[in-house]
Amino acid sequence: MAIIYTWVVESMDTAPSEDGLTDVVKIVHWRANAEDDTIYTATVYGSVGVGSPTPDNFVDYANLTEDEVLTWVWGTSEDFKADQEANLADQIEDQKNPTIETLPNPWAV
Repeated sequence: MAIIYTWVVESMDTAPSEDGLTDVVKIVHWRANAEDDTIYTATVYGSVGVGSPTPDNFVDYANLTEDEVLTWVWGTSEDFKADQEANLADQIEDQKNPTIETLPNPWAV
């Protein structure tokens, strides 16, 4: 089964006022989840700073959508989204085929 990725904006830190604009988003806290066959799951969490808006491209805080904010997150570097999803896929692969295992202490068996 294919891995299903879900991206979520957990919260946003804002500046109350900046250059005549109000509630300006400065930091986005995000989470990406991956699920494969509902048995294997992985998650990664992070925060990214976003650039200062101009009056021409500013969207009032109340009118922001999660999809729009996620495009800001994904746009922080060229392959950001692909890199994070590759990381999640690697975590799931490690669960399916572990390269390191924790065994019980031999004297405890």
